[in-house]
Amino acid sequence: MRNLAISSVKTWSPPYTVSTAQDQLLAPCAITVDLDQAAVYFAAVEEQASQAGADHEHHQRNLQSITLFKTLADQNALPIDVYKPSEVEENPIVYPSKIPFVLSLKLLPETRTLVLVLANGEIVQYPIDEEDPQWDVVGAFEGGLEAACWSPDESLLVLATKDGKLVQMTTDFEALHERPLRTDEFGEDAQVNINWGSKLTQFHGSLGKAAAAAAGQPTLVGSSPDDDGRVRISWRGDAAFFVVSTLDPYEDCTEGIPKKRRVIRVYDRDVTLQATLEPTAGLEHPLAWRPSGNFIAVSQRFFGPESGWLGGGVGRPGRHDIVFFERNGLRRTEIEGRWSGLPNAPTSPADWDYSIKEFSWSCDSTILGVWISYRDGDVFQLWTTGNWHWYLKMTLRPVGSRRFTSVYWHPEHGRTLFLTSPGNLREYTFEYETVASSSGPPNDLGMVAVIDRGDALLTPFRVQNVPPPSASHKLAFSSRSSPPIHIALSPSGELLAALSYHPDPNSEHRYSLSVWNLHPRKGPGRGKIMAPESIVADSVDLHIPTQILLCEGVQNNSWFVRVLHTARDGKGEIVDYDTEQGKIKREEQNRICAFPEFCFTSQSISTALDGTTVHLLVGVTNTKLYVAASGRGEAVLVSPIVTSFTVSGTFLIYTTSAHESVYAPLEAIARVLVRSSEGEGEDASTLLAACIAEWETRRVERGSRIVVAVPSAMNVVLQMPRGNLETIYPRSLALEVIRSDIARSEYGRAFSACRKHRIDLSMLVEQDPTQFLDNLSTFLGQLPDVDDLNLFLTVIGKSLGKREVMTQICDQIRERLQEMDPIKYMNTILTSYVVETPPQYEAALAHLHSLRDGDPQIVEDAVRYIIFLVDADKLFDVALGMYDFALVLLIAQHSQRDPREYLPFLRELKALEKHYQRFRIDDHLKRYSKALKDLADGGTQYFSEALGYMEKHQLYIEGLSIWKGQPNEYKQVMSLYADWLYDRRDFEDAAMGQISTRWLGQDANETSAFELACNYSKAMQAYEKAYLWRPLFRLALEHDLDDEKVKELGYRVAENLCTRKRWADAAIVYQDYACDIDEAVRAYTNGNEVSDALRLATKAKRRELVEEIIHPGALDLISQMFEDLEEMEAQLQKQASRIKELRLNKQENPNAFFGVEDLSLHNVDVTTDVSTPISTFTRYTVAPTSTSRSISKRTSRSKRKLDMKNAAGRKGTIEEETYILASWTKLSTRLVGLQNEAGKLFRNLRMFGEEHVTEGKRLQSSLIELEDSFKTAIDEVWGEPDINQQTGEPPNTSTTTSEEQKGAASKPVKPTLGPRVWVLQSQFWL
Repeated sequence: MRNLAISSVKTWSPPYTVSTAQDQLLAPCAITVDLDQAAVYFAAVEEQASQAGADHEHHQRNLQSITLFKTLADQNALPIDVYKPSEVEENPIVYPSKIPFVLSLKLLPETRTLVLVLANGEIVQYPIDEEDPQWDVVGAFEGGLEAACWSPDESLLVLATKDGKLVQMTTDFEALHERPLRTDEFGEDAQVNINWGSKLTQFHGSLGKAAAAAAGQPTLVGSSPDDDGRVRISWRGDAAFFVVSTLDPYEDCTEGIPKKRRVIRVYDRDVTLQATLEPTAGLEHPLAWRPSGNFIAVSQRFFGPESGWLGGGVGRPGRHDIVFFERNGLRRTEIEGRWSGLPNAPTSPADWDYSIKEFSWSCDSTILGVWISYRDGDVFQLWTTGNWHWYLKMTLRPVGSRRFTSVYWHPEHGRTLFLTSPGNLREYTFEYETVASSSGPPNDLGMVAVIDRGDALLTPFRVQNVPPPSASHKLAFSSRSSPPIHIALSPSGELLAALSYHPDPNSEHRYSLSVWNLHPRKGPGRGKIMAPESIVADSVDLHIPTQILLCEGVQNNSWFVRVLHTARDGKGEIVDYDTEQGKIKREEQNRICAFPEFCFTSQSISTALDGTTVHLLVGVTNTKLYVAASGRGEAVLVSPIVTSFTVSGTFLIYTTSAHESVYAPLEAIARVLVRSSEGEGEDASTLLAACIAEWETRRVERGSRIVVAVPSAMNVVLQMPRGNLETIYPRSLALEVIRSDIARSEYGRAFSACRKHRIDLSMLVEQDPTQFLDNLSTFLGQLPDVDDLNLFLTVIGKSLGKREVMTQICDQIRERLQEMDPIKYMNTILTSYVVETPPQYEAALAHLHSLRDGDPQIVEDAVRYIIFLVDADKLFDVALGMYDFALVLLIAQHSQRDPREYLPFLRELKALEKHYQRFRIDDHLKRYSKALKDLADGGTQYFSEALGYMEKHQLYIEGLSIWKGQPNEYKQVMSLYADWLYDRRDFEDAAMGQISTRWLGQDANETSAFELACNYSKAMQAYEKAYLWRPLFRLALEHDLDDEKVKELGYRVAENLCTRKRWADAAIVYQDYACDIDEAVRAYTNGNEVSDALRLATKAKRRELVEEIIHPGALDLISQMFEDLEEMEAQLQKQASRIKELRLNKQENPNAFFGVEDLSLHNVDVTTDVSTPISTFTRYTVAPTSTSRSISKRTSRSKRKLDMKNAAGRKGTIEEETYILASWTKLSTRLVGLQNEAGKLFRNLRMFGEEHVTEGKRLQSSLIELEDSFKTAIDEVWGEPDINQQTGEPPNTSTTTSEEQKGAASKPVKPTLGPRVWVLQSQFWL
């Protein structure tokens, strides 16, 4: 679906001062390219016509000399040197004009020499880099040469001599191989015929064996009358094979047998004959092997005996094909060309008006060039292929003369062509383009125009999607055999302009401009797809026009054509064709933006940004896509791997060589360019790179290119490399159109688009819930179909939108439908109940119940529908829970349940008393709380069963609520509840529950049963288990427990408190209830409450306890504090050294430390399918690695396990440093607590003795020393800059997005130590 367009034309003209006479011509005839210096060398033959006034094609020429020229990019052709063959000095060389004298011109890059191979047999080289270069004849062949061709790798030269030899030489011009040029052998790849499918074994019907015998007889083939008799040589692109075409005579030249035939032989690199192409009648001299290697192009002409020549192909008169052969010699396919300009095909060769001179391929094998010589001049045709069809895309004619002298394709740039004609050399650069309309909705046609020979293939993709090579309409130009130079469509796609060569070669104007109004059909229908009407056909006078642009004016039906052409001075110029006056006027060119490099394809776009209009310009080179804002600085590179682009609505769509299509919002691009131009923040490239990651992408087939985008149809048409079309519907385009429809309240169109493209229907609501509710009547009017409404309600019921909004929508739709037609929309009303959150099943069934008496048939249909929506068993249970047996039966009958299952159950329920019946139903439905309430409503006769049911299902809270106003029942329920709590070891609540029962009675004289229910002893046990000693002893004293039992209880409780290190509470219990002063003082001392111990000993007048208990206890406390101090000091030293080691490893090799993978391997196709996530261990541990799960699949349980694993901080994991820092926070808390405890002890040590003072001073010094060391370590760890600030962010760390590394990156809060209020001044210790 692409056309070829001329991108640029460069012209070099040799200085004619080299010539010495007016009848002498300087004709460039051979070209080569210096890739290192970007220079072009060509040889021009200075010759003199031997027959003055004779036709150029049919006379001989006298060779005078060969001039070598060099051209650079922006310079004229400069002569380097002149070479005169040895024969010229005696007599000029006379040779036919059809045969070139310079067979080959080649620059050898290794030796930097130019090599000329001449028809007289000379091989001459010229060193171009020497200061004083001289011509050097390295060899000569007596008798001359017929053909010469260098291999594509420039290492071998194959020559065909006039004495019938095929010679292969090296770059040092040493002969490697010599073979006969003509041989009768087929080659090493000769096929073996086993008669499968041969003519002899086929069935021939009534003709019988005679026809079989006739079919098996060989047919002699002949050559074409147009054959020039020359030898042709062509190499394959990989230099492994080459092909030689010769004109071989028949040995038997009797009457009725052709005299010669064209034979084509395939040789390998060692000049070993591999195959001979199958004999084909009418083969001609043109020969070209496609560089990719699959085709050998040859021409075949069809003519019969009436032409006077024998051995021609049998076919339509005037037929002339380009035939493609495979390397094994078999014919593959052909192109049937229309070359003749005559109305009727002549039979005599003398009347033929043309001949094909040469074939040539571009280096990328995409373009086949055909050089054709007509009587009135030469043309050069460019052919491309797609979807197994060959398109004639362009015809080039010489400028300033009638003939071409040579053709040469650039060896590296596949779309660069050199054409020479007498007096000049022109370099044409071509680019592929897709001619498509660019208007936006709602008038976008998606019109695409493709050039094929003399026709324009037109397809409006909005209406029809016709794959190539077919088309919706074929528009014929004036010349059916010659395509136009360039065509253009108007933005709307309704107008087509074509710039062509003038159909009359005798006209004073070379070019003509035509414009058609296509009158396309814009919608579906049965009429013509279009009815083109010619509205302009005029001649234009330009030098070398290259491109045209058809523009539509602001006013209705106004348009103009803009033409880009190369003027005679070689500069590009833009002119406009005035449609009213039919004149050409030149336009001034104003700079609006600048691209960093030449962009052949560009497009101007306007987009809205914050209420203003921003004009963007998009340009693309071969691989780079640039965007610039008009008048806002330089262009910005969007992507360096772009293959095609288009604009659709508010999106810039482009495909990349990574086989993706990208959908870039124009508003985002405009915002970046505007911000950058205003100097806000970072540069445009950085801002754009951040936006690209958020743009939608979609994988496409390898090599896909964009043909056209149709915004109204929400699609993009792609063409695959083989030529077929595929239409995709990108989500971005669909969402854009749907949002536009919703904004205009066109809910019907939006709903249809959502269904077609599988977009969540909740979008109709979520875009603007207020607008949707306000236009609910419009929505229901545009969606009258019940199934559509049911689908819509079902989708929004499952959406993630706000529950309140969805419920409101369901309610309002249900109300409107009940007002409109409740019978018609019965199913939709039921759906609105079911999709709510939570579902209102009972309300839906209640609605059915209300309609049951009015129209039973409709209710039955509605029951079938609701069973389709909801599980039948669920509906059965809901109806049963409504205690409506008729509705239960109705649902059961339509749910395909076995009556033997539910009828006995329903009969049993019907026979029960009302409350007990409901109890059985609720218990069956597992509504245990409601079932317990049913038993309570049934009276006291069911109370015992209710207590058992309450215990069975642990409904104690519900039971307390039900029997709150009934003291006797409430007391029993509370007692059961307290026992249950006690069994669960919830002793505090159990004790409270037991005690609370005593306050239920209203009379002091309770029965003995109630007294037994108030179980005080069990309450005391609960308090003791809960270590609540204050309410325990209160309750014991209230019930006058004897002193011995109280004392025994006191010892037991105090010992339990000591085991829990509640020393102060234990001391109080020892003192008040166990009456043991010694143990109380010991408990105070062990708990570092020395002041209270001294107070109690003094109060009890037991001064001996100070020496016996308090003094030793103080020393024990100091000893324990020293142990804690040593433990903390060891932990600090060990962890500080480990942190230094970890940070050193992290600085030396951060990627290895974190286990970061190499992103350069992400696009390698041979990667394994086995998942290898990043390990949670560093590279500096021998611990085994473990595979971490994907973040997207991590459950809450695995997250808890991960947190526990991170908290463990095993050595070698990347969480180790974070774990150490977190442990230092705990260590600081421990140190502060130890200091406070030591401070309490220090204030009493001076009163005890010298030993106590000495140990106290030593402990205080040790604590101060540890605190100073800790502060130093904290400042070192938390004061170091992050590794990213020291060495820059390590590469690829953005890819380590696992939760483990996120946790490792976060640093705990720096711990702080409080003031030293616990320290005693030195004078205190004196």
